[in-house]
Amino acid sequence: MERIGKIFPLTRIRFVLIVMILALVLRAVYIPTQMPADFYADSYESRVVLNDIGDMYTKDNTNQTSTESSYWTKEESSPYPPFSLLLLAGIHLISGSNLWLGVVIIELIFIALFAFLCYRNRYERMLPFLTLNPFIVFRVWHQMDTTYMLMVYPIVIAFFMALSRRRVISSSIMALSFCIKLAPVYFFRFFPKLGWKERVVLIAIPLFLLVLPILFLDDYLYIYTFQGGRSVYPLPLMVALMVIFLAVFWWMEFHSSFRFADFITWSLLPFSVLITLKIGYWKYLAWAMFIPDRRFVMNYFGLTMALIWGLLEITLKPIDEVLAPFMVLIVILMCIVILLFQTRWKKGYGAIIARKDRIWSRIVIS
Repeated sequence: MERIGKIFPLTRIRFVLIVMILALVLRAVYIPTQMPADFYADSYESRVVLNDIGDMYTKDNTNQTSTESSYWTKEESSPYPPFSLLLLAGIHLISGSNLWLGVVIIELIFIALFAFLCYRNRYERMLPFLTLNPFIVFRVWHQMDTTYMLMVYPIVIAFFMALSRRRVISSSIMALSFCIKLAPVYFFRFFPKLGWKERVVLIAIPLFLLVLPILFLDDYLYIYTFQGGRSVYPLPLMVALMVIFLAVFWWMEFHSSFRFADFITWSLLPFSVLITLKIGYWKYLAWAMFIPDRRFVMNYFGLTMALIWGLLEITLKPIDEVLAPFMVLIVILMCIVILLFQTRWKKGYGAIIARKDRIWSRIVIS
């Protein structure tokens, strides 16, 4: 590594530029030849909201096109909380009805912001994890997983705000993300450890964006029971894997010295494991492990899972219901690794990081 640094010295800005060029190339690979199914669901729902905001869940005043109805029923089209639908409608309006174009432009703006934040916080090593994850790029560009992008990408920004000790801004972003999708619910587990300002925003924002709409949006609550009866795996398997995960996860949390940024890092994981075991699709884990980790452990595991998916997709074309439990086992393994090495990290982690920083500084010249 040191010899590479002597042969090919990089400045920090040059490293960032190289990563960003690779990120653009990767995204070009995943440009779809035809619009994905989610495009039609989100486009229809956006038109519903723009036509009559009070009709966003009853959907009586806007008809589907024949193409939209061939993919989704009205009930199945984007059953998301009100804040999510308002964001989708805004993107649809600004992009001139080309929702896919609007989504990818927003994604490019986000990764440019990630590059700036990584550079500013001297976290350049995190940038490849945030921009070169093939599964995440596939989900956004090829499958148009818009609402997850709108939820998770701001959480990345909340992580960097936490590193800068801007806890109120971080908490506000987490509350807004929770109002897009409920996945970051575990962040509220740390509510007692937060200051009064953070508590106020965590109560006020969901109250305004999630609870108050019950009073004036007909049929709003159906979205919370939409997939309530769906279950892919036998109940004993679901319960066994969830109990094992929670036991290891809470034991890891108990033995870890969590900082505020760590609350953000782990906020998505428990809910994502639960929904993966219920629905049988591991994309929820991939999104949860996209959040930056101070120790980089979760990001290494997340990228490894994405590469495993890529290899299997090329060779075996695995069924998601078969792959999902194995991905949950990888998550459990990750928590065990962190738990086993926690004592060693407490004693020697600083020295390990110092050594890595010395090597890095010889490769990337500040």
